[in-house]
Amino acid sequence: MYRQEKRYVILAKDGRKICDAGLLKIGLTDEKIRVEYFLNDLPMHYGIQMECVIKYRQQGEVVSTKCWKDTLKKTNSRYVFSLKITKPIEELMDCCLIFPGSVMVVSDEKATIAEVASAGLKPEESRDKADIKDNKSSNTEKEEPQIQYIRDLDYLKYGNKQMQELYYNSFLLHGFYQHRYLILGKDFIGVPDHFYEREAVAAKMMGFPYFMEAEYVETCSLEGDMRKEAPQMGCFGYYLMKLNPDRGAQHSE
Repeated sequence: MYRQEKRYVILAKDGRKICDAGLLKIGLTDEKIRVEYFLNDLPMHYGIQMECVIKYRQQGEVVSTKCWKDTLKKTNSRYVFSLKITKPIEELMDCCLIFPGSVMVVSDEKATIAEVASAGLKPEESRDKADIKDNKSSNTEKEEPQIQYIRDLDYLKYGNKQMQELYYNSFLLHGFYQHRYLILGKDFIGVPDHFYEREAVAAKMMGFPYFMEAEYVETCSLEGDMRKEAPQMGCFGYYLMKLNPDRGAQHSE
């Protein structure tokens, strides 16, 4: 007997929603599970390896299977996996994609349950109470730097002199036209690319001496010393340039 279900999925970190991630289709027969993901644009995670984990109940026992690994690619939004099974499945309990750094693609409902649990509330209690608790603690906790995506190069024209000069930076332009975006952090601007020694040398010559993997860039800051060890060859991330504190628009008098 064939059964199918569809779930809208989100990208979440530590049980909290980051953004909508797309659609998951699950097909079940007596001999096979078919998992099919249709993912939205997730630029921060391009080049990162993801792992599919399925959890199901079989003859009263819960089975968790890490069944598939792949690299998230910009040119591919559809990922399919089929798992052969020897005994009928009583219940499909969970299916998710796991990225490094406690980031995963899960159904919206499961992320909500995880969020309530992390706030120390019972599931039937209002999410508003959790939000109030978060707001109280946010005043004392240090906020993580937010990443802004630049998809229009004209953005640079309205910044300070440093930003305006980047409009003609050949390394930045190459990265932008290859990936169609840049990132802007708390105190840096980043060009997406893979890490190789040759590219790192070229990036340094053009003013981008730092590199940070995509999974760590969201909390990255150039205020302190960067790590001394080199990233793994071929990993995806961003070549970074430190920005002057005043990077706002320049106004002529």
